[in-house]
Amino acid sequence: MSLAFILFAAIYFCCAVAWFGLVQKPLFALLNIGCAPERPGPAEVRKVYARGTYSDCIIASYLTAIPLILAAVRAFIPSMDLGLWLGVYNAATAVAVGLITLSDAVLYRYWQYKLDSSVFVYLRNPKGAFASVSTLYLIGAAIAAGLFCSLYYLLVSLPLRLCGGLMPSEPPGVAGGVLTPVLAILMLGGLFLVTRGLGIRPNNPSIAYFSPVPFLNHWALNPAFNLLYSLSTKDDYEGRFQSMPAEEAKSLAASMFPTAGTPLRSILNTPRPNILLIVWESLGAEFVESLGGRKGVTPNLDRIASEGVVFTQCTAGSFRTDRGLVCLLGGIPGQPTTSLIRYTRKLAGLPALPRRLHELGYHTTAIHGGDLAIMHKADYYLASGHERLISQNELPKGLDKGKWGVHDGPV
Repeated sequence: MSLAFILFAAIYFCCAVAWFGLVQKPLFALLNIGCAPERPGPAEVRKVYARGTYSDCIIASYLTAIPLILAAVRAFIPSMDLGLWLGVYNAATAVAVGLITLSDAVLYRYWQYKLDSSVFVYLRNPKGAFASVSTLYLIGAAIAAGLFCSLYYLLVSLPLRLCGGLMPSEPPGVAGGVLTPVLAILMLGGLFLVTRGLGIRPNNPSIAYFSPVPFLNHWALNPAFNLLYSLSTKDDYEGRFQSMPAEEAKSLAASMFPTAGTPLRSILNTPRPNILLIVWESLGAEFVESLGGRKGVTPNLDRIASEGVVFTQCTAGSFRTDRGLVCLLGGIPGQPTTSLIRYTRKLAGLPALPRRLHELGYHTTAIHGGDLAIMHKADYYLASGHERLISQNELPKGLDKGKWGVHDGPV
């Protein structure tokens, strides 16, 4: 039983991964390759699969959990019709996976972002959503959806066909009665680790992001994973922070961003300097001697301050990293209870200093000593205009590390 149990779960998992690698990604590329600024080469395609397969494995882990539990129950109740229960489950997931695969591929050319929870807003009013679509198009879409759902159902029906003959016809003995639940728990634990990841924070869509070209990142990202994740980040914050009349708020904001003043003055000795922006979290004025802080803590910053211009009338944009980054690189004040970084499809439309520098001919690189998947940093750095990302994985091995990554000194 233990061999059949392991084989069944492993084959089911591989079938789910194969669907996304052999059907979903090629279909997405076939229908949307025109959205890429230039045709991707073999190296880019390899990176798409290398980075995207992990998000495929996450969804495959979710899909495998229920069949694994059903197979474990079947070991103790041989009379249970595993084919019936698994058939119902496979039919339900086939409809979901088939529709997600097709919808993501078809809608991307219009939306320019991956399928997410916003699709449910349109489904509340199907008549309005399909008002501009011809009847022939709807018939074709229905046929295509039925085809993809059927193909997925046939694929995930293979594990039981291949392993069904190895399933026992009577309850396991004492040894098997202990081994089967232990195996089931261990395998479920393994699936959980795949879905959650081994990092400080759970996995998010950033794990698939690797390129400054949004299309390549979207091609790599599993649409089902993005859809599930977007459901968990849905915040209804409209009007929540309206604490004063709109006109009063506008007048206060206007004083923060003046558009008129004294004539511009150049304070640089070169018209095109190299720019190094250091985002150093938790570094307060208390530790900087040139700002009245302790002596000897930041000698190099004090040296730079003595040679350049020091701005002392600055206040924090927020109390969290994800909100502070948007403030520093995009000039957007931090939000009280959420962060724009979490809404990845909005990132490409936000103002961003690196993108502006890139337009002026600069080459931009973001170096981060920790995990770029945490708080969607990879998404934001790439969407804001950085051509290259360097994280703790690309830094030399053996550097001093802490819980959040490589220490500031080596970085």
